[in-house]
Amino acid sequence: MPNKTGGISEADLLLPTLIELASSPADWLSMRQLIEKLAVAVTPIEDAGTVEGRTDVQLSELVRDMVANKDVAGNIIHEGYVEYVDGGLKITESGHKYLQRKGY
Repeated sequence: MPNKTGGISEADLLLPTLIELASSPADWLSMRQLIEKLAVAVTPIEDAGTVEGRTDVQLSELVRDMVANKDVAGNIIHEGYVEYVDGGLKITESGHKYLQRKGY
């Protein structure tokens, strides 16, 4: 769902992130791998540009925010759907159950 600026939000990446992790070997992807896969899966037109004052894309920042905001309610890690492991994200049993409830 687009946010007020027309881009995507961290919450919008919940389902695509879980799908990508569940489709990966060992249910794990490095942050770089996840960003690359989400860039294809989500194709955020507005977010493909450079963030003002930064050299990376907004999508990359949103993925990193998943880890940085782990103590915030609603965050994918805070809710127990993934764990930050060895520089990447790993889907948990709770994450798999979430996908099943959503029909995946």
